[in-house]
Amino acid sequence: MDGSLQLVPCKSAPSVKIVGMLQGTLDDEMYGCFVDSNDAVKMRTAVVGDAMENFHWLATIAEPSLEDPFRFCGVARCTLGMSFPLAKTRGACLVISMGMTTNQHGERMGYYVLHSVDLAEPTNKNSYIRAKCSLCWLKTELPNGKVELYMKGFAAPMGIVPEFAAFPVLVSCVLGAGMTSDAAYSKKLAWMIHDAGQSGHHSPLPPMIECVGRCKSAFGGPKSNTNFRRCLVCRKAVCNSCQVVRKIPVDVTDGVVNFTKCSVCILCMHRAKAMSAVAFAQRDLRSKRWKSVDAGRMSITSSTEREVMLTPSTERPFYETN
Repeated sequence: MDGSLQLVPCKSAPSVKIVGMLQGTLDDEMYGCFVDSNDAVKMRTAVVGDAMENFHWLATIAEPSLEDPFRFCGVARCTLGMSFPLAKTRGACLVISMGMTTNQHGERMGYYVLHSVDLAEPTNKNSYIRAKCSLCWLKTELPNGKVELYMKGFAAPMGIVPEFAAFPVLVSCVLGAGMTSDAAYSKKLAWMIHDAGQSGHHSPLPPMIECVGRCKSAFGGPKSNTNFRRCLVCRKAVCNSCQVVRKIPVDVTDGVVNFTKCSVCILCMHRAKAMSAVAFAQRDLRSKRWKSVDAGRMSITSSTEREVMLTPSTERPFYETN
């Protein structure tokens, strides 16, 4: 942080570099990558599997805005990967930064950076070993509509851990954070299903006569509607061949991500991929602001009825995850 170099005493510090192309748009990649709360990280991890567990934001440095909805920077604590019987859990204290920028040629570029920082804490409470890492993902949009990915970094698990045990965790983190468009599609579908539920109370449901894909049976006629389901977005009939079944994370309860299994037609799935991720990100931001305003109103109302005492908590230091 102060520009000085620090030696990392570790038996193995595997490094990785990835270059490739991803399906989707740059906005979708950044929307799926974007997280600004503990629950958002848990929901993203449940979709992409980036090996981050027990995640907890400690401080916020930069927040998103309507003009730059993918921008966020903060300091966080987490554990990495799964615990092994003969090895302590690896934890990390990280500065995490994400957002969009432009290069010297005026091309749009998305970035996601993880960099280890030191945080003082009592030595008698160290039930884990602090790992070190410095990882950076850069994404640019190509003229053919795909996204080019360039990633480089290293991770030092510290202690006596062989490289063959540390490298799979690093690969899971790198690939999970590198391919996030699927998480963006889940966010979009969650909003689209929400909107369909709001409008469905005022309009009648379409009949379950013909599949929305207008597919035919083996004899050339329309398919039987006995196996039709109703798309949760457009509310139209859809057969097994024209439906997409997805598990979408909806919320987090007691640290556990809750999923809902939904069935949507291929037309609505294509529409979700084509819709602007920036518009959905701005909608997320407005929704969070309104919730914070409502929470403030509730706290003001309750404080007028009784006296609220603010005392520091002695149960958990501010830097601990659990």
